[in-house]
Amino acid sequence: MKFQLIDINDDEINFNYLLTLYGRTDKNQTIVISLKNFKPSFYVRLPNDNIQLFRNLINDGIKSLP
Repeated sequence: MKFQLIDINDDEINFNYLLTLYGRTDKNQTIVISLKNFKPSFYVRLPNDNIQLFRNLINDGIKSLP
């Protein structure tokens, strides 16, 4: 069976990470896959009140790369 990923949703509750994958098979059947307790390679929790500051720091860091 082949799987074409269409969308991904993510959620984090008390440091338990959940990924939900939405897609279709090669026979055009819809599939939803929930990955509970997913352990990402790294995770950055941003404060809700100052995301623009984080974006600026990332952009400045990227611009300074050789």
